[in-house]
Amino acid sequence: MKTFVATLKGSLAASTVGTVFAVLRALMQAVVDDGVIPANPCLRVPLPRVEARVVEPLPTRSVLALADAITPRYCLAVWFGYGLGLREGEALGVTEDRVEFLKRRVRIEKQAQRSTLVELKTKA
Repeated sequence: MKTFVATLKGSLAASTVGTVFAVLRALMQAVVDDGVIPANPCLRVPLPRVEARVVEPLPTRSVLALADAITPRYCLAVWFGYGLGLREGEALGVTEDRVEFLKRRVRIEKQAQRSTLVELKTKA
């Protein structure tokens, strides 16, 4: 398992290695629970440390330049991304009925994927 983790570390981010290994660990525990193997080989395997990411927001002048340069049809998506912290798909998924002007609120319930509005991946 240590060799497997080392192989993953060569091509994946530390957080992705942790996610992949968590699935493998759960799978192996199910095999132990079913009595197929006596012990989980994924126990006590050191994983790479996940470094905290520092997010640097774009300077206002860069956002202004982006809003000026983008196709007018998508300009509002730039401001939603900047002002509300939305990802591209979330910004493009906002429809008029989800903007509550008087309450100063925008409900993010759909996202755009491949020219289609789809449900969000998680409730968060």
